Amino acid sequence: MRYLRGVGGVPTFVMLNLSLRKLASLVRAFSRRLNQYLVTVQEAFSVNQGGPITSAGRGPLILWAIGFCGSVLVLSLTSLALSPDEAHYWEWSKRLDLAYYSKGPIVSLVIALSTKILGDSAFAVRFPAAVFQALFILLFYRVAVSLGGRVRGGFVTLLVSLAPVFFYQRFFLTTDPLVSLLWVAALNFALSPVVRAPFYVGVVSGLAVLSKYTAALLGGGYFAALVVLNRGRSVHRFLIPFVLLLLPILIWNAQNDWVNIAHNAGHVGGKTFRPLKFIELFGSQILLPGPWIFLFSLWSVWRGGWIAMKVRDPSVVILLATALPLLILCAVVSLTRTVYANWPMPFYISSSLLGLRLLALGELLPKSLVRYAREALFIQFALTVVSLYFFLGLAPDILKPKLQTRKFIGWEEFGAALPAADSAGVITENYDVASEIAFYGKRTVYVGVFDDRRMNQYDLWGGWESLKGQDLLLVFKYPESVQKIEKRFQSVAPLGSLKRRWDETELQEFFLYLGKSYDGSAPQPPTGR
Repeated sequence: MRYLRGVGGVPTFVMLNLSLRKLASLVRAFSRRLNQYLVTVQEAFSVNQGGPITSAGRGPLILWAIGFCGSVLVLSLTSLALSPDEAHYWEWSKRLDLAYYSKGPIVSLVIALSTKILGDSAFAVRFPAAVFQALFILLFYRVAVSLGGRVRGGFVTLLVSLAPVFFYQRFFLTTDPLVSLLWVAALNFALSPVVRAPFYVGVVSGLAVLSKYTAALLGGGYFAALVVLNRGRSVHRFLIPFVLLLLPILIWNAQNDWVNIAHNAGHVGGKTFRPLKFIELFGSQILLPGPWIFLFSLWSVWRGGWIAMKVRDPSVVILLATALPLLILCAVVSLTRTVYANWPMPFYISSSLLGLRLLALGELLPKSLVRYAREALFIQFALTVVSLYFFLGLAPDILKPKLQTRKFIGWEEFGAALPAADSAGVITENYDVASEIAFYGKRTVYVGVFDDRRMNQYDLWGGWESLKGQDLLLVFKYPESVQKIEKRFQSVAPLGSLKRRWDETELQEFFLYLGKSYDGSAPQPPTGR
């Protein structure tokens, strides 16, 4: 029987056999190196001495470069649409301001710069996330190695970079990747002996607050650490830039009835005791950072408290002061209301570095954590792979309507399927739908009040009076919503419905209407902030 021939007359099956042997040899070599590395890691966590135990060579830099290039490649190939939050931040970038309804201005400035260079695309919106996450990992590794040595620091960095709560930050431009970078940058300066370090901490911490308000706990914790360490001269060096950078938020709030402050204050207050919310938060924190990092972080703040009282080591005091407030806040709030799983994320940055500092000071890690340090890498990798399976939309159809991934699916097709733009704009019920229509439908969108809802950025933008006499497309989740606005038009004609789909699975159905000659009146105000 004839067979296909390969290069130079060598049979194809012979070439394939040689290739498989070479691949198997590479896999065995990689397994040996990985096993040697994990043995070294376990030994490093078993001893009570700090500093570099072995050289890491160029390995970490190569892994970092592969990770960054891989992130950019995924962003350029992904078919996932912008999430509602990402699309909303993109709208902010088209109307730059000192602050917005729920957050400061930094994320909008970042998107404005990126889309100015790369154009208005999902890739352009998300590209800064990959850059921020790459810089975060690089800077975290630098600080981790300086505190715990190359083996310990490199291992913790690897686990942190694989943790789902940090791993996915490179793919979506929310406030989290920027806050992660600014948080570790502030700690890098805070742990530096440079005289001007407090000034740099003030600048970076202020920028972090302009990104996400929970970062105020970073600045507050560092201020408390300076007081405890009796560094009076450093306090004003920190406070001056920190307070000055908060002025845009304060000015904007003064001009807008303090809605931003009131909205965010509402996140931390609850009247009903709901212990199940605490259990829900606890469960999410085992999975998102990974079990080993979670337990390592809890051990760090527990032992760090004792060491801070006895030794007053500056690094321990600073790291503990920037970790503990966020942990306490999330735990207390979760007793009365839902705490989103990503809220405690910066806690793991400070607490992981704190643990490395404690090990360098001679503290012994619990034997259970030492024993399972090798397995931790595989568990972390498995958690990321499993979550990646759902992230890529490979789940069975029955699960699709329940997965968080559904928020990223079908919006581009939905926007393209909207009726031709023969109207002045679009009116809808929710800011998330409005933002997706604005990005993918290329329309000016207004959000009315059709039920008991809180205020959002669209209410602050207003602009209803400019619509007087205009025809408008109405896009509603609930057909009864049209009854609450049809009197403001001369006539309203139904245009049928439009469904957002994930392959063959229906995710949402919207009902479309064309309203003729709007009267220009503003809708009723929202019921809450």
